Amino acid sequence: MKRKAYLKRVALCALVAQYALLAGGSPARAQPAPATAAKKVMSGQGSSMDGEILRRLQLLEAQVDQYREETRRLRAELSQRAQPAPAATPGAPAAVKSASGGGEWDEPEVDKKPEGRDEEARRRLLVLETQARKNAAQAARQEEEQKDKFQFALSGKYKGQINSRNNFNLDNPRQQWKYDNQTFFDQRYSLQVDASYDALLARLTFDKGNFTPDWKEDSEGTLERWGQFQTLNAPLVRELFLQYTGPLMVRIGRQSWDVGQRIVLEGPTDGVRLRYSLGQLPWGQTSMSAGYMAIAGGWSSYAAFNATGGRQGGNRQEVFSASNKLHALYADLDIRASRALRLQPYLLKLLDRGGPGDADLNPDKDFNAATTPRDGNFDPLWSGIAASLDHEQWKFEGEAVWLTGDYTATRKLRANALVLKGARDFGRVGSVGKLSAGLQLGRGSGLGTSDPDSGTMRNFNALFMCRERNKFGNIFSEDIRAGYYFFDSNLANISYLRLDTTLALGRGLRLTPSFTKLWTTREVFAGRGPVLDWSLGRATSTARTRDVGWEADLAVAMPIHKHLDGFLSLGYFRPGAVYARPDGGKPRSAWELVLGAEAKF
Repeated sequence: MKRKAYLKRVALCALVAQYALLAGGSPARAQPAPATAAKKVMSGQGSSMDGEILRRLQLLEAQVDQYREETRRLRAELSQRAQPAPAATPGAPAAVKSASGGGEWDEPEVDKKPEGRDEEARRRLLVLETQARKNAAQAARQEEEQKDKFQFALSGKYKGQINSRNNFNLDNPRQQWKYDNQTFFDQRYSLQVDASYDALLARLTFDKGNFTPDWKEDSEGTLERWGQFQTLNAPLVRELFLQYTGPLMVRIGRQSWDVGQRIVLEGPTDGVRLRYSLGQLPWGQTSMSAGYMAIAGGWSSYAAFNATGGRQGGNRQEVFSASNKLHALYADLDIRASRALRLQPYLLKLLDRGGPGDADLNPDKDFNAATTPRDGNFDPLWSGIAASLDHEQWKFEGEAVWLTGDYTATRKLRANALVLKGARDFGRVGSVGKLSAGLQLGRGSGLGTSDPDSGTMRNFNALFMCRERNKFGNIFSEDIRAGYYFFDSNLANISYLRLDTTLALGRGLRLTPSFTKLWTTREVFAGRGPVLDWSLGRATSTARTRDVGWEADLAVAMPIHKHLDGFLSLGYFRPGAVYARPDGGKPRSAWELVLGAEAKF
């Protein structure tokens, strides 16, 4: 009986401990358990009950040992950390503290979730959110304050280079000037000042430097040409305009203007330009542009020009003081048919409001006001379309132009031009670097040997060309047939095919070799050049030819320092029968080397 009573007491204590451990409660919550457990025990009968109680007691003792081991492990981890332990995973059993001096059968204590850590986290989170709100309010306040102020930005660049040239007159003494066979220094400085307020932008761009390329043949030449090193002075204002950008963009003043592949218009001119987005139309995202230009380029006199060297280097200052009375109207559509395809049809119309006695426009490029005198009927119209397409590694660009209208009161204009460009990016090729290759085709209409001198003018000419015009070599299209300034073009009676490749090596080094073959579009007499008369009356041959020659070039670009880039340019031009000497022999080749650096800020 005593043994049975003892077993009953042990079973009662075990059930109490089991209830407390499994329920996860405090001793107060476990108090009702003894009465309930006692009733269950008293209802048991016989020795089978004793075996069951012993089995359950052993199980409970194993669980208690497991909980104690877990508690010791958790406390060891907590003591090794400098911060409180993370909260227990939901659903995991709570850690049980060891009994506090009352024996292994005392009521267990369950660790409570640290509340101080949660309160500190909430406090720190509240501080961070408050500070974030303060910062956002301060940024909004500063942005609002800046809207009431003009923002100023300065940018610019300086470019210096050494030029070494040989035989740029192609053995023609009548086309020679002192820089055809000389080494000299060239420089240019540009400074741009932008002032912006909300939707308004005012821009002033100074552009000044040596203009030393020798524009040969019938070209107008540069605005100023100095071969020696001189201190910069009298800056040329390249841009001076005010622009409003909104649903309708409006720009008024002197501004750089270009179209398509820069074979019709490129350079600074005074005018007004508007642009408006038409939104998404059936053929794609479309915007419309229109504008007015006051065209420069007429000559008030040729006296100073002829006195300072004439076509071989005369001063062009008289161009600035001329009252041209020439106006141009422009309109285009910019169609983004897709993310890869862009189309830009355009119209450019020149309006002549001058007459006899006004500035000579010199369309015949003879620098003589008595020939082709101004009669107020110089009204060309350029109708063109430019396109670009990007397709994976391929990029295509092109432009087609038709030139119509009146050359004089008695002569019509009927000319055209086409430029096509294609490039393929091959990416990285082995260990040598990134490789790309390109092919260009250009063609400009011209006058042939069978066309009368007083008939329809078929030489293609642009309205206005400047330094960023389309060029396809370092010598021919850059200098000998530059096509620079008013009503001129390096595509006049010229067709060319150009192959180039670019190899991008490490550290920003880029090499671009190219080869160009050139012909006249129409046959000309040997020795007289593509247009007019390169020999200036000395060539008498009646042999016909289209061979202009070929040119090989190399362009090298390399970074020197942050915001400072170096460049090297080599050119070799082998003239053909078009530039034959009066005795029928071929002239020597022309070559050029340019080494320089450009700093941008």
